[in-house]
Formats: sequence, C-alpha cells, structure tokens
Amino acid sequence: MAGLTLDITAIINVKDEPELLRKNIEYHKKLGIKNYFIFDRSIEPFNVSLIRKFSDSEDIKVVVYHRDIFSMPIDSLEFKNRRLDMFSAFKQAFSKGWYVIMDADEFLVSKYKDISKTASITSCNTIILNRYNIASTLNSIPFYEQSYSLDDVLNLKVVAKSVYMSRDFMADNPSMPWIMHKVGPKMMSNIREVEGINPGFHSIETREEIVEVEGADLCLLHVPFTDLKSFANKVKSIRVHLDKIGSTFRPAQAWHWRRWAEELASSQDIAEEFDKQFFSSDTISDLESRGVIKKLDNVLISQLA
Repeated sequence: MAGLTLDITAIINVKDEPELLRKNIEYHKKLGIKNYFIFDRSIEPFNVSLIRKFSDSEDIKVVVYHRDIFSMPIDSLEFKNRRLDMFSAFKQAFSKGWYVIMDADEFLVSKYKDISKTASITSCNTIILNRYNIASTLNSIPFYEQSYSLDDVLNLKVVAKSVYMSRDFMADNPSMPWIMHKVGPKMMSNIREVEGINPGFHSIETREEIVEVEGADLCLLHVPFTDLKSFANKVKSIRVHLDKIGSTFRPAQAWHWRRWAEELASSQDIAEEFDKQFFSSDTISDLESRGVIKKLDNVLISQLA
C-alpha cells in the first residue's frame, strides 16, 4: 500500500504542563505532524515563548487558545458558548485534513513509525484510538530522553489488560499501581465531518452518517509523571480546578482527581502516590508472563497489504 498524504492537526489539552507540551510537539514532529492547536486550560495563561521556536524556525503552525472555560458550570449556557467559541477558533485556523485530540501527556503512535502509512484512514472518516498506559520503571520512558528513535517507542511495554478502577477499588487495593486503570478511547477524525467537540474534550460531535473504525495500527500512549515536582504541581492545579468547578461534576466523574485532592494532604502522601505509578522489574516480568503487560509493537496490528 502506498503512503497517504495526510494533513493532521493535533489538538492538545494543556493544564500547567509547558515542558511536557514541548516534548509532545518534539515527538509529533517526528511523525510528520505540522499543525498544533493548543487548548490551554492552565491556571495562568501559557507562556507561548516556550513553543515559539517551533513556529518561528520550522515549517509547523502552532495556535494557542487560552480561555477560562472550566470556571463555569459545564451545563451552563456560558460554558456552551465558550466551547463553541473554542471550536470556531480551531476551524478558522485549521480547516482541512484530519485532527486528533490528546492531552499533553499523550502521544500518538503508528505501527509503521510513519503516519502517512496509516491503513485505518482509508476505510473511514473517524478512527477510535485506544489508549494505553506505559508500564515502566522510573527511568525507561524515551519521550523524556534527549535522543530516542521511533523504534524505542514501539519497544515500550504497555498495560494491555487494564482494569476498570474506582475510588472504592483503589481503597481495597492500595498496592496496585493506579496506572493500571483502564482509560477510555479518544478520536481521530476528518475535520469536514466534525460539528463540535464534546464538553470533556475527549471526543467529537459528528454527522450522523459518520463511519467509525477502531484503529488497530494506531493508538495513544499515556505517559506517567517522571519527577515528583511535576506531580506535586499537578495535584496543586487539580485542587484549584476542583475548587472552581468540582460541584458541576456528577458523583462518578473526576473520581481520581477528587481522590488526589482530598487524600494527598502532605508531601509524604504525594511522594508515596507518585511512586505507585511505576512497576518494579520483577513485577513487569511477572505481568508479562501473564499477558497483562505487552510490548507495544505486539499490541498494534499491521494492516498493510
């Protein structure tokens, strides 16, 4: 199968993660993605100088949208209008091709290392992207290295058989790494089929006749925190967001955020929770033998003829 000419825009959700965003863009450049719409949900407006070097010196386009969209009730008219404004700004900046929604700590991976060979796109206008958590020791994540190859990414080990967790489940299984939690899929879609982005900014509102397929040769990787300071800042940011909008969530929503905000009262609590996202080498070996953890290259399925 010949490679496709793909024009892809990454819509990246950012919450006080400027350095992680820089690494995210650096990685996706390797895949050939040149368009970036940064939906900045940070407490303070994003410092665009950090990413200006990309758009000033290279053939890519970066648009930053900062609005205090989550300081209002999600079911309010004001929130709906603000969300429409964000979507309008996106469509004005990027009017053709495909787009994928991700958080700053998520990375799109292709089985072929070349996004232009993606076979899933030939049969649909929306791809359901499975998300996998990286099963790692503390120092084994290539995205944070100075130099790495796309082969290094495909060799990563991921949680292939995750479990649905809840706050009660975590209380009953305190030693289980929370990175084992099963996260729902996201979407990659042709822009012409998109009529809006849903309130949680995880999926899209599309035309009725849209054709969806599950992306067997594509996925999103979710990376753990790699330093304690970043994790502590994340917990602080979550507390601020919950103070503003926590009352608008249904009881089961944002349970993991609530757990962090309410239970991580001290620096020791935060450090212990930070450690729980990693696996020991012995644990990884044991889970691999049971098929719970697999190499990413063995999870993605080639669809090339």
